[in-house]
Amino acid sequence: MSVAVLVAPKFDSATEYSYDWSREAKALLEEKGYKVIDIGGRRVSKAEVEEALKRNSNVLYIHMNHGSEDAHWGSEDEAVINLENVQLLSERETYCMNCLSAKKLGVEAWKDKAEAYWGYVEVFTFTTEALDEFREFANSGLKFRLEGKTWKECLQLAKDLAKALAQKLVEAGKYIASVILQGDADALRCYTEDMPPTSDCAFRRLAISIFGPKIGWKLPSPWNVLKV
Repeated sequence: MSVAVLVAPKFDSATEYSYDWSREAKALLEEKGYKVIDIGGRRVSKAEVEEALKRNSNVLYIHMNHGSEDAHWGSEDEAVINLENVQLLSERETYCMNCLSAKKLGVEAWKDKAEAYWGYVEVFTFTTEALDEFREFANSGLKFRLEGKTWKECLQLAKDLAKALAQKLVEAGKYIASVILQGDADALRCYTEDMPPTSDCAFRRLAISIFGPKIGWKLPSPWNVLKV
């Protein structure tokens, strides 16, 4: 039986919504025959998540809560995955509905040979006037993946869906929600062996273009080399 570790804490007004969206994600997984290790509905500790991942190698890991550039959060003050334990994402697929984590943590997970890392490089924002549309978009990549699509196909389908949903919101007169949803789609990334991370750093882009992503991402920045 396939196994998924679903981490969906609930401890503030925003995570009330993300927890609700995680219930749909859980249902989608169970419909496809997954055993879901459901860690959420409350504050979640780092130890809980580490134990679940260590006990269940090569399983799908899903985080739906607050994120930052270098962490997935389980409560206001405790990260459950960060740069100290990112190696736990190695050789597994990770699906995130959180802010910013693809910007740095996702890159490190990819460098540590994660099979896939789905997440956002900017803040994931939503409005309460269009909760159904934001929920549908947030869970769409997982839905497409469970239907047997490749991660590359999932990414394109999710972005196509966002355009359709944004247009639907325009037609309903929900202009701000439309703009915000399209912004979330623009910030969406998926890193795999075939879709490596890109960089805004001129040195990193040059290194990647010359040596390829596997070597280019490992070369130290000259600004780091020159530090004393």
